[in-house]
Amino acid sequence: MDAPTDQPGSYGPGVSADQNLISFENILRVVLRKRLLLIATFLLVFGTSLLVGFVLPPSLRVVSVILPPLPNNYELLDPEILSIDFSLTFKEGIFQEMYNNLNSVSLRRDLYNREVAGGAAGKGIAGDSGGIPDFETFNKALKVRRIEKDSRGKGSLKDEGVEVSYEGKYDPSVIAAWVNAFVRSCEKVTVENFTAKVRAQIDFKKEIVQDTITAIREKADLLKKDRLTLLEEAHKNAEKLGIHDEVVLSSYSDAPLYLRGTKSLSSEIANLKQREDNDLFADDLRLFQQQLFVLNQLEVKPDQFEAARVDSYALPEGEAMGPGRLFIIAFGFVAGLIIAFSVVLLVQFMDNIIVMVRASRAERGPAANQG
Repeated sequence: MDAPTDQPGSYGPGVSADQNLISFENILRVVLRKRLLLIATFLLVFGTSLLVGFVLPPSLRVVSVILPPLPNNYELLDPEILSIDFSLTFKEGIFQEMYNNLNSVSLRRDLYNREVAGGAAGKGIAGDSGGIPDFETFNKALKVRRIEKDSRGKGSLKDEGVEVSYEGKYDPSVIAAWVNAFVRSCEKVTVENFTAKVRAQIDFKKEIVQDTITAIREKADLLKKDRLTLLEEAHKNAEKLGIHDEVVLSSYSDAPLYLRGTKSLSSEIANLKQREDNDLFADDLRLFQQQLFVLNQLEVKPDQFEAARVDSYALPEGEAMGPGRLFIIAFGFVAGLIIAFSVVLLVQFMDNIIVMVRASRAERGPAANQG
């Protein structure tokens, strides 16, 4: 019997690796022969992308931008008018305090308990998305970022601002309501705290002025008593010397008091004792009384200040983040084709390897029998 001939594509003894490994010429034939595997793999990958694109909710982002308040809000607290140094109160500024409150974990917790966990909106999304976010997830998704002009001054905002955003797979109108409620809550707390600081500093100034007035009056009382003592001693000396009328002198600057006579001294002593106040001896008393009057008339209310100017509230439309639905579907289509062809070629390659191993064993079998 003639020995079997090796034909390209045959799998008999004597077959070579070059003939059985896939070449560009027979790829089409391999694909057609394994078309069911090709279609099944493609549908699996593409179907998964369709599932991800249509079933999983997209991640949306809402943003609110706030700017610093206008400087004319502090005209009421002009240090030149009130004689108060507000450097401690305005050391960081109300906008910095607003920024600190936006990053406050306690204020975020309060908002979460009030609006997310206990609010109607939070209960509404629980049924749609399978549950509301826990606080850790909520806290990480709620982000605060400073916005600054670039070095060339071509930024979109003229002033330094702050961006408050939230990103999540929920109804954008709900998360927009969370962001806006958080901004308003922080603004309210900031204004209240700032107002309390201003009031505290004004009250502190009142105490200083009142203590100064008290000290001036105590000093004036001592001066009045000292004056009465001097006048009474001078009156005694005038009586001893028999001086009843004031002695006319060219200068009284260095003259003894008793020379004024008992009549003049008695009249001045009586006037001093009848005076109910000691303001005659109180230097600068009127000045400090005027300061205290201004401070007492000053009313500091929260509506006199603003913590920030809201440039834009978070909109209920939201901004899609990450790959969109069409991108996921298109990516799944292309990836399905690539993976399907790769699987078919890999399976064919493995089949050829198996055939080559079997052919090699078949060649060794007859040789062993002949030996």
